[in-house]
Amino acid sequence: MQSKNYEGDPMPLVHATLRNKSLFSEKMLEIFVLLMREDGNIYAASRTTLDVLVSGETREIVFTWPGASFETPNNILLLYRRIPE
Repeated sequence: MQSKNYEGDPMPLVHATLRNKSLFSEKMLEIFVLLMREDGNIYAASRTTLDVLVSGETREIVFTWPGASFETPNNILLLYRRIPE
Protein backbone atom coordinates (compact mmCIF):
# COMPACT_ATOMS: atom_id res chain seq x y z
CA MET A 1 0.00 0.00 0.00
CA GLN A 2 1.27 3.44 -0.83
CA SER A 3 -1.46 5.83 0.33
CA LYS A 4 -4.99 6.20 1.65
CA ASN A 5 -7.27 9.22 1.83
CA TYR A 6 -10.73 9.80 3.36
CA GLU A 7 -13.38 12.10 1.89
CA GLY A 8 -16.70 12.69 3.63
CA ASP A 9 -18.70 14.82 1.20
CA PRO A 10 -21.06 14.10 -0.54
CA MET A 11 -20.71 10.52 0.79
CA PRO A 12 -17.96 8.74 2.71
CA LEU A 13 -15.25 7.20 0.58
CA VAL A 14 -11.66 6.09 0.92
CA HIS A 15 -9.16 6.25 -1.94
CA ALA A 16 -6.31 3.77 -1.52
CA THR A 17 -3.31 3.26 -3.75
CA LEU A 18 -1.88 -0.26 -3.73
CA ARG A 19 1.46 -1.29 -5.15
CA ASN A 20 2.76 -4.82 -5.64
CA LYS A 21 6.46 -4.60 -4.77
CA SER A 22 7.05 -8.34 -5.09
CA LEU A 23 8.54 -10.15 -8.06
CA PHE A 24 5.36 -12.16 -8.51
CA SER A 25 1.76 -11.36 -9.39
CA GLU A 26 -0.73 -11.56 -6.56
CA LYS A 27 -3.95 -13.34 -7.52
CA MET A 28 -7.38 -13.31 -5.89
CA LEU A 29 -6.93 -10.66 -3.19
CA GLU A 30 -9.63 -9.56 -0.77
CA ILE A 31 -8.96 -6.04 0.54
CA PHE A 32 -10.64 -4.52 3.60
CA VAL A 33 -10.73 -0.94 4.87
CA LEU A 34 -11.58 -0.19 8.50
CA LEU A 35 -12.38 3.30 9.80
CA MET A 36 -11.42 3.88 13.43
CA ARG A 37 -12.27 6.44 16.07
CA GLU A 38 -9.67 7.97 18.37
CA ASP A 39 -10.49 5.36 21.03
CA GLY A 40 -9.52 2.57 18.59
CA ASN A 41 -13.07 1.34 17.95
CA ILE A 42 -14.00 0.52 14.38
CA TYR A 43 -17.18 2.23 13.21
CA ALA A 44 -17.21 1.37 9.48
CA ALA A 45 -15.80 -1.31 7.20
CA SER A 46 -15.86 -2.13 3.51
CA ARG A 47 -14.24 -4.69 1.24
CA THR A 48 -13.43 -5.36 -2.39
CA THR A 49 -11.64 -8.03 -4.40
CA LEU A 50 -8.93 -7.91 -7.04
CA ASP A 51 -8.46 -10.77 -9.48
CA VAL A 52 -4.80 -9.93 -10.01
CA LEU A 53 -2.21 -7.32 -9.04
CA VAL A 54 0.82 -7.92 -11.25
CA SER A 55 4.42 -7.41 -10.14
CA GLY A 56 5.29 -3.70 -10.03
CA GLU A 57 1.70 -2.61 -10.68
CA THR A 58 0.17 0.36 -8.87
CA ARG A 59 -3.62 0.53 -8.68
CA GLU A 60 -6.09 2.90 -7.06
CA ILE A 61 -9.14 1.39 -5.42
CA VAL A 62 -12.08 3.22 -3.90
CA PHE A 63 -14.27 2.10 -0.99
CA THR A 64 -17.70 3.75 -0.65
CA TRP A 65 -20.66 3.84 1.70
CA PRO A 66 -23.59 5.25 -0.36
CA GLY A 67 -26.26 7.00 1.67
CA ALA A 68 -24.13 7.07 4.83
CA SER A 69 -22.64 9.91 6.84
CA PHE A 70 -19.60 9.32 9.05
CA GLU A 71 -17.28 11.28 11.25
CA THR A 72 -13.75 11.77 9.92
CA PRO A 73 -11.73 8.72 11.01
CA ASN A 74 -8.78 9.04 13.36
CA ASN A 75 -7.12 6.08 11.62
CA ILE A 76 -7.70 4.15 8.40
CA LEU A 77 -6.56 0.54 8.42
CA LEU A 78 -6.17 -1.48 5.20
CA LEU A 79 -5.89 -5.24 5.38
CA TYR A 80 -5.69 -7.89 2.68
CA ARG A 81 -5.78 -11.64 2.35
CA ARG A 82 -5.33 -14.08 -0.47
CA ILE A 83 -8.57 -15.86 -1.28
CA PRO A 84 -8.02 -19.64 -1.41
CA GLU A 85 -8.58 -21.08 -4.87
